[in-house]
Amino acid sequence: MAFTDIDTADLAQRMLSGAATEAGEGWAEVSAFFKVEFRTIARRVKDIGKAVAGGDIDELTAKLLMRMQVNNAVAAVAAMTTMVMVRIERIINAALGLVRDVVNTALGFALL
Repeated sequence: MAFTDIDTADLAQRMLSGAATEAGEGWAEVSAFFKVEFRTIARRVKDIGKAVAGGDIDELTAKLLMRMQVNNAVAAVAAMTTMVMVRIERIINAALGLVRDVVNTALGFALL
């Protein structure tokens, strides 16, 4: 498996499912914001994998870029909703947990 095997639409959908479960009540009010952010995260995961595979960045840089992407998503959702950052980060982390094995296997290192 390689970064090219990562289906970004599938990743985003899996993350949405996990986020909905973690968010619970009120998901309908915020789901649109997460949908946009999870599509962005999924594309970023694939781009990071491509950069590592191409030798443009190393694994440490990849992990830093991923952390920055998650932080950006947390801030974006927090800015657009009344949810607090700690809760949003829990939701995003739960969602990423659902795709962790797929991503890490495809990339050959622990990005998530």
